[in-house]
Amino acid sequence: MASTSYLKETVKILLSNEQRFKANFGKKSGVHKKQGNPRNLVTETDRALEMAFRKKILGRYPNHRFLGEEYGELRNAQNSDYAWIVDPIDGTTNYIQGIPYCCMAVALMRKNRPMMGAVYNPITSELYTAEIGRGTRLNGRLVHVSKTAHLADALGCLSWGKDAAEGMKMVNAFFLASRKGRVQGSTTLDICGVALGRYDFAVSGRQINLWDVAAATVIVEEAGGTVTANLGKKVVLTDSPEHMAVIAANPKLHQEILEFRKKKKV
Repeated sequence: MASTSYLKETVKILLSNEQRFKANFGKKSGVHKKQGNPRNLVTETDRALEMAFRKKILGRYPNHRFLGEEYGELRNAQNSDYAWIVDPIDGTTNYIQGIPYCCMAVALMRKNRPMMGAVYNPITSELYTAEIGRGTRLNGRLVHVSKTAHLADALGCLSWGKDAAEGMKMVNAFFLASRKGRVQGSTTLDICGVALGRYDFAVSGRQINLWDVAAATVIVEEAGGTVTANLGKKVVLTDSPEHMAVIAANPKLHQEILEFRKKKKV
């Protein structure tokens, strides 16, 4: 099946869950701590959305693999070249608090590399879509990364998951080295923001997972940018998707940030 068909089907699934996403936005009921950690929250909506995605996707493509944040990998079709990566709500704390910087993210990977991605924020009605060789669109409009060439001139966005100490180290390094910095609370949307030049770069800490970055990776790459994990490696499907340490930027700025991270050990 052509990737365009996969993307159309993905957008349908995202839009069909828009009202479910909106229904509990800003509500603090049905919230749980993962493993008792107040820095790592999950809502009943996260779980319901993931189950809805899994049912629709595997019902349509039963021979594919599926990895979701809340329930892990459904171990079927282990020999398939195709794997769906789903984050039902990225920016869960923002979602709970009623901060409109959160989204649903779906990626399709083929032979361990992202080939299609769609990210939707139902609160702001922003839909990012991309597929290999066809560019990146925000609500149907082609977008491109910025041309900012130097870190000192760049506006960046930072995220780091649950490790506050790592986050403070990153903030200290990047906020001093860049023109300005932001911490918004959704790694996926941070990276997507690079695709249209809203941010010149996005960097994450090492506790970010594959579902936080898979869809956004192809979105930035098709907008002319570069996305890497673990100090210069490609974003790939692995059995242990943590420890991503993502950098997303235009190619020239990306190289400077990569060297900066190695030097500063952040």
